[in-house]
Amino acid sequence: MSSTLTNDTKKALEQKGRLKDAVLLFNQEIVKEYSKEGAAQERRNYRVLHPTEIITHECMDGRSYFEDIVQMMKGILYPFRNIGGKFDLSWLYFQTMVLRLVDYAINLGRNIVAIITYHYSEVVPLRGCKGFDFDKEEAISAAMRLQAQYLRVFGSVVLPIVWGIETDTDALVLHGSRGERVKVDPKIFLTTEDVYSLLTQLYPTASKTVIADLVPLIEGNLRHQKDVIPQGKICSELDHTEEIIAIGWRLDALAQRNKVLTIGPFDPYTLENAIATAAQLVVSNIKDGRIPGDEVLLMTSFPFWDETGPERYAAEESAQGFIEKGLSVVKKYSPQLIPILKPLVLRTNMNTKYASVIDFKP
Repeated sequence: MSSTLTNDTKKALEQKGRLKDAVLLFNQEIVKEYSKEGAAQERRNYRVLHPTEIITHECMDGRSYFEDIVQMMKGILYPFRNIGGKFDLSWLYFQTMVLRLVDYAINLGRNIVAIITYHYSEVVPLRGCKGFDFDKEEAISAAMRLQAQYLRVFGSVVLPIVWGIETDTDALVLHGSRGERVKVDPKIFLTTEDVYSLLTQLYPTASKTVIADLVPLIEGNLRHQKDVIPQGKICSELDHTEEIIAIGWRLDALAQRNKVLTIGPFDPYTLENAIATAAQLVVSNIKDGRIPGDEVLLMTSFPFWDETGPERYAAEESAQGFIEKGLSVVKKYSPQLIPILKPLVLRTNMNTKYASVIDFKP
């Protein structure tokens, strides 16, 4: 299931208390899809056929959900999201999570690819990434710096690659190891062989297995573009319409596309700026009439896997702590939102994707 809104979720958005209800309804739909008969076996089969763990680095922007634009089922990719897609392996928390993922993959004998994304608008540059003040080349430079960090830290163990997202059509732009930039075009890349050949040319040091495991992402993007291009995107899909600010990690079962600005908790020193930027984007959305402006949701959620040990309680503590941080930052930088700001504190069971509500104790 993608992160686009279903009819039931759209109806919930029209009601009082609509944002909380819409988030929880969307989560129910994800849980149902994730746990339906045969879904777990489908994920296992995919992982057997494609023995590569794929980490994605994405912007908090609600228009650039990588999983959706490559039409990948949930539970396969490992997404990190933050303002501007900005990450740094010197950030201890982020570094620790990446090290754990790499160790996990190595212990299972699996390959590892780190996809570092940026996004931009080709038609209207000011629809690009606010995290880089709409400067596409600066966003690319930041992605390249993270790529260089991965190479310094992990050497050949991890293949770090930079892919752009052109949000007018959701086309991927692949950056090759020799500086090439190739836009994924459905009119050019017609067959699996075309895609495989392109990836081999762009990443000549990658193994055949890794190349084969990247092919489904490109083919998914080609299918997605064919869905988007014929009718074109409506204005609410091209521009910001987010009215939910989310802080946490692994929020894919909660975040509807172009409704949620997702902020990672990866660096305490940049967190305040990320929350402030998200709040300012929501204020702009209200001012420009792109959202109703009657309600804004501040949401936190953290994942847990162990249902019996302390991990789930640690997730609850994180969610409580970050909601307090979020409220204080919004009050400081965008106080006009406080009268309409509603908190929602959650923890998410990653075995089922079910998000449970935690009573907020300010």
